Amino acid sequence: MQEALIWLYAGTAVLLFVHEVDSGYWKEWELFRMPGGPGFFMLLHIPVFFLFFAGLVLLVRENYWGKIASLVLAAGSVGGFTIHTVFIAKGDKRFEGIVSRGIIWMMLFSGIALGALTIALMG
Repeated sequence: MQEALIWLYAGTAVLLFVHEVDSGYWKEWELFRMPGGPGFFMLLHIPVFFLFFAGLVLLVRENYWGKIASLVLAAGSVGGFTIHTVFIAKGDKRFEGIVSRGIIWMMLFSGIALGALTIALMG
């Protein structure tokens, strides 16, 4: 099961990373009214991506904090789906393309599976 968790974590992280690339295209910093524009938006991703890569290393080492990182990644994936679905429902036209929406939906399903598997392995 640990092996499955590692691969599910990696796949979920890839989906989130691809979504963040898409976020740059759609100028997500404007959607969230973040100061600093694209430069700050890119810099913000350095610690975020580092933490998710570190979480993968910790999972491989079967460290408890890897499972915590897994829960954070799962929550971030489900949260990303939720946030963008709300914005779309409010009429925002970003992330409406089939690929953008597909990635967001895959993040939801992957995040749910990752959270469930992580919780099962923590118990």
